[in-house]
Amino acid sequence: MNHLPFNIVVFSSEQLWPSINGIKYFSKYFPALFQELFILATDDENKSIRPAKRLKDFCALECEGLKVNLKRGIGMTTQAIDQCLQGLISKEPDIHWIINVTGGTKLMTLGAARHLNNPNVSFIYRDMTSESWVKIENQEGMLNSRNLDISTGITDEISIRNLLQTMLDKPEGTSLSTEKPIMNYDLRDLTSDLIETDWDWQVCFKKINPAFEKISSGRLFEQFVGLCLWGMGIKKIALNLEIKSGGAAQQSLEEFDICLSHNGSMTLIDCKLRNDPEQAILDQIRKAGEQRRVFGGLNSTILLLRPSLEFSDEQIELMKVRNITFMDRRNNVNFFSDLAEKVNLGCDLPEEVEHSESITREALERRKILDMFQSPISYIEKFRDEKEPDLKVLLSCDSEISKYKKRFQQNWAIFRISSGFIMHLTKTEGEVQDVGQVSKKLGLTSNFIRLKKGPKSLLLYCDLPHGLKGQEIDQRLMEFVGQDLYILD
Repeated sequence: MNHLPFNIVVFSSEQLWPSINGIKYFSKYFPALFQELFILATDDENKSIRPAKRLKDFCALECEGLKVNLKRGIGMTTQAIDQCLQGLISKEPDIHWIINVTGGTKLMTLGAARHLNNPNVSFIYRDMTSESWVKIENQEGMLNSRNLDISTGITDEISIRNLLQTMLDKPEGTSLSTEKPIMNYDLRDLTSDLIETDWDWQVCFKKINPAFEKISSGRLFEQFVGLCLWGMGIKKIALNLEIKSGGAAQQSLEEFDICLSHNGSMTLIDCKLRNDPEQAILDQIRKAGEQRRVFGGLNSTILLLRPSLEFSDEQIELMKVRNITFMDRRNNVNFFSDLAEKVNLGCDLPEEVEHSESITREALERRKILDMFQSPISYIEKFRDEKEPDLKVLLSCDSEISKYKKRFQQNWAIFRISSGFIMHLTKTEGEVQDVGQVSKKLGLTSNFIRLKKGPKSLLLYCDLPHGLKGQEIDQRLMEFVGQDLYILD
């Protein structure tokens, strides 16, 4: 950088992140030299004028004392851009001009091109792929670029709320509400409690705050992820983002689960514990692609977090096409380290998080019976929710039972409910063990009770073994995994 007073010009478009990055950098490191910011907007209300207004508001919040000049209604032609820039530069010929050509349209960039020959003008550009800044120069008729030492990570210093207010295009008269993650609780203790209670979210979170007992498991899972991120050292986090209508009703118009700013980019995390139908998952993927565009386009990441399901090959291909990242049930054993990688943590896991991953991995290796976060019985425990009036009260779990048996190559599946176990067995021609051996292993005083006997299957029930905890029950059941069971009369 020449140590001369300078003005900066940015072109307003939906892609605001490069402008935010550049403005924050120059206003912090060159406050005495940075004289004025000019935001050039076309006459497109949604794609240029509204983003320009939000960028101007951002400067008032984050760049104290910076003079900002918003010029709107510039024609969408190269001549109009050229004339506008010529008018600005001619009024202050002795000051250096920096033109950030990352935003705006290609026509706007071409309109500025004539000023490449002006020694008093510098063109800068942020490459969204390599996340580096370059200066573009005209050297003997050839365009060349050279790297600039402009920090992309400086956006980590910006208030997460100010970022959201700038990035989100909210309708007029609406408001944005957010929640903070849990910050004063040990992740190791919470993870240990969740493992011990077979991931009973309400019971474990009640220890943190009694009010959590009435919150849904899905919302508590979001809090858990927020605590994981906080434990990793990511501090710019917002949970349960809602755009609300004005007036007394305060109706929720749009919701986002988790948003964070770290290592120079935004990440939006969409969390769901439940296993939704195929069409619902496809709709979620399409919506995620649109949300990614809203949250910074090429410089933002959207992560679909689904610990209770496995995405199909077709769904994964669709996510690749739309540049969406994901974690599903296959990531559960390395949940914490995989999450760190997805949000671009950029360093080793802190001890607290590493310990939580270690005990989770050990628990999963012990318990081949029930999946992490949610047992299959939860599929028939779903209830109608005010936010999801179309959700079925009773769902068939036949396909889940079939996948479960196939996964472990056995003819039985066992589900824990509040006071006992339900076991589903399918008749088989091969060698079987007496299901009574399971009763003995668990120390039951009575055998399983037959609830239903069909031509090809049995449904059994037994009370929960007294005094045994979840991990110990899993350990005792482990020896039967991969073997066929049946009642031998």
